[in-house]
Amino acid sequence: MKKYYLYILLFFISFIVTYYLNTLISASNNKNITREESIQNKEYALILLTSSTCSFSNNQELIKIFKELKKQINNKTISDNVGFTAIGISLETDPLNGLSHLKKYGKFNEIIIGNNWSNLGAIRYIFNDIKGYAITPQVLVTVREYKMIGSDTFSKQRAGIVNEYAVIRKVGTDQIKLWKEEGFSFQIEEK
Repeated sequence: MKKYYLYILLFFISFIVTYYLNTLISASNNKNITREESIQNKEYALILLTSSTCSFSNNQELIKIFKELKKQINNKTISDNVGFTAIGISLETDPLNGLSHLKKYGKFNEIIIGNNWSNLGAIRYIFNDIKGYAITPQVLVTVREYKMIGSDTFSKQRAGIVNEYAVIRKVGTDQIKLWKEEGFSFQIEEK
């Protein structure tokens, strides 16, 4: 029985130490950013729609371009003082193939894989909410506005998207390559 209590005590000590270390690391990485300031009620989402079975989506130049685009959009979010999310959507019959495929494109904040053209990402960003073309590859940038709850530094949280709209969509490798040549420029218009 004493061993059991010892394990519980060790668990709580490790939890407290981990929390304290994470707080110190966060503070040193974000010296001038408070928690309240870091939670934005608006963000730009960069969305990639792709498939491992699409030869155009496996083009090495396209993969390199997307990684550059991610950096450019992230830099724009910093200058515009909004949040950033990168979303990878892979339309697949086998989700494991989609996971391997998306890894080529680098890190994402969110991924949606599988179910081919009935994929929830395809439904949202092609067929229903933000209509587009049923073609891979494609990239789009959306503006997302969030409902915020809580008012102080420690309780402020996002509570769902209240508005999302596309500001640019590039369909197919040629359009994406041309967009790179144009410097990935786009305008944000309030809606």
